[in-house]
Amino acid sequence: MSLVVISGPTASGKSHLADWVHGKFSAKIINADSIQIYDALPILTAQPEDLKNTGHKYSLYATFQYDNKCTVAKWVELATKEITETISSKKIPILVGGTGLYIKALLEGIVNIPDVDESIRDQIRSMFYTMGKEKFYTSLLERDPGVSAKVHANDTTRMIRAMEVFEQTGKSILSFKAEKKKLYDGQVLHLSLCPERETLYQWCEERFDKMLKVGAVEEVAEFGRATNALDRDFKYPVEYALGYSEISKYINGRMSLDDAKVLAKQKTRNYAKRQMTWFRHQFSEYESVQYSHIDEMVSEGSKRFVMGFYK
Repeated sequence: MSLVVISGPTASGKSHLADWVHGKFSAKIINADSIQIYDALPILTAQPEDLKNTGHKYSLYATFQYDNKCTVAKWVELATKEITETISSKKIPILVGGTGLYIKALLEGIVNIPDVDESIRDQIRSMFYTMGKEKFYTSLLERDPGVSAKVHANDTTRMIRAMEVFEQTGKSILSFKAEKKKLYDGQVLHLSLCPERETLYQWCEERFDKMLKVGAVEEVAEFGRATNALDRDFKYPVEYALGYSEISKYINGRMSLDDAKVLAKQKTRNYAKRQMTWFRHQFSEYESVQYSHIDEMVSEGSKRFVMGFYK
């Protein structure tokens, strides 16, 4: 039995198509969204509305507490376990989400880089700020010359990461990236949703309006109070949900609601555009489902599913 992957940009109808498959076949919907995996902000993160009322329909939604970070490696481990158990129970596992790094890591393997000690992290960051970016990069290349092919002189995050790994292990970060660990190696039918751009933008805006109507502002306000958002200088992963920053600014009197809506919708559209570009470039072999209406998406997507799953 094959794994079905339904990927695509935010608000493209992934969950709608997954529901169709689930309604027609014996299946289980497995989350592949890095924000929906947390147990907070269900409205703003667009978690399934029937999540708590459908028994064993879903898995890996609201699984992690908001203050317990889920890494890509941890998600791959959990998703592989869910896929294997679903197939063993004679059901179709449907992986649904727009977090491309999750899906890519599952299908192509994950880089198993050892954890870096906190003391080494502090040491390398201190070294970077003392030396400056240019001298730090030169020092990195003296230790690990081959990394110049993958880490640009202006890519601060990657050069620091490369130096941390070298200091921790004595080996180039590239040596780990050459040895990917693949946990799932079964058959895959990958349906990538590609709606017309203007249609997608319209759906992004309509979904955000609906979120506001059903309580997103109140949800963000309550989360902020419960987690002392104004008194801490860090963000929990779930706070990177689209619209959270703008709604928070409205709640705290730093932005009008109209301005918050305009900015949140713009950021959502920009994010959806980046997602579409990413999926198009990162996955060369998948069934691209193109459409301009939700009924057309279900019709075309279901046809691709039936043809691909039973071929």
